[in-house]
Amino acid sequence: MLKPAERTPQLTVALGGLPTDAKGIRFTVGEMSSPHQSVAENVMLGLEPTRFGIVRERELERRAARHLSVLGWHGDLKRQLGGLSVVDRRIIELARALAKADAARAEQLLIDDTVDELGPADNARWQDAVALASEEIPIVLAVSTLHGVNPGLDRVLVVRDGREAASIDPTDGEALEAALELRHTPRRHPRRPPGEIVLAVRDLTVQHPVQARRSVFGSIDLDARAGTVTGLAGPHALELLMSLFARSYGEVSAGRILLAGTDVTRLSREASAALGLVFTTEHPPSYDVGLIGGVPSRVSAERLRALARNGMIDASRDYRPSTRASIVQSIGTQRPPTKDQFDALLESFVTGPARAVLLGEPLLGLDATERTARLDVLDRIAAAGKAVIVSASPDDLAEIADEVVVISRGHVFSRLRTAEISAGRIRRELLV
Repeated sequence: MLKPAERTPQLTVALGGLPTDAKGIRFTVGEMSSPHQSVAENVMLGLEPTRFGIVRERELERRAARHLSVLGWHGDLKRQLGGLSVVDRRIIELARALAKADAARAEQLLIDDTVDELGPADNARWQDAVALASEEIPIVLAVSTLHGVNPGLDRVLVVRDGREAASIDPTDGEALEAALELRHTPRRHPRRPPGEIVLAVRDLTVQHPVQARRSVFGSIDLDARAGTVTGLAGPHALELLMSLFARSYGEVSAGRILLAGTDVTRLSREASAALGLVFTTEHPPSYDVGLIGGVPSRVSAERLRALARNGMIDASRDYRPSTRASIVQSIGTQRPPTKDQFDALLESFVTGPARAVLLGEPLLGLDATERTARLDVLDRIAAAGKAVIVSASPDDLAEIADEVVVISRGHVFSRLRTAEISAGRIRRELLV
């Protein structure tokens, strides 16, 4: 195709996004699908061979099969894309990018793979396909973590503010740590004495809210103890946190959530709160489902799941979360809490009956004064004997957490105790 067979494969992985000045065919995984067209039509979308204005179906399928065979995909070309698995759809998007690069004689492919994570098995298939594609054309693959990335990569690119900050040999661990600023500085905050286990999560598996057969989290185990703050780190930590409270994200297909020994896995929000399990965030994620009364509308993950289950939305679409309220949400009863309302709610947890408090991004967007005040109230919630679980950035977790559970590709990757916790160490666990 684009380069002689004898040329050495070239695969570059970028941390921090794609360089803005890099040239080539760009695409973001999940944004190039046309779910109601066939596999072949998706591969050749915009590149359809025609004669006298009529698409030459056999030639279209022949060309699509050629690009897909490069990636090791040999499925049914006539099947609708929307009926395929997430990883199959990704591979077909990659085949289309190859077709476009071939037609444009592009220098390289630039792939943004930072939006959504695959489980280990699907990720292995995806990485194999990317490696095969890199034998045809140089590829720059932007990722959020090096976990599970193909070991045959040629270099790691560190990108800051859209510019290349460093180009590193993937075998040079010290250079990589220095470029990513992953040095561990021990925290100065005193350790909170842990109490008894209040919230226990055992072998939890959570499905995607729309793609019900797709597991997003699997084999999750964690303990939250009275008087301590447990941090969840990872690009989808908030979704996992929501899953612990009345299935506010996806359906729980296996495992248990125990509050002081009582199984609360399938309880409603009201029943969970009555027993002492509460969840809140100033930044609830919502999903764009189209127009309601001519107005762009977003819904919660819980509502999204119900709409998909009842056939009221297109389950083959890729719904991406946003933390901005839609017009409907900003004026309606489902709008996010204001800062003052959120602060008042946190204060109520100090003396209230809650036993386990789940907080999503409690320090996000605060100035220095607000941050100090928020840290104080979080400390008082823990000091009151509550078990606190937070999802937050590495910098925030380094300030507030007594234990950090690192989530990567839907599984617990590592656990950090108090003496091991720092922003640099958390980033290191997430990235490399």
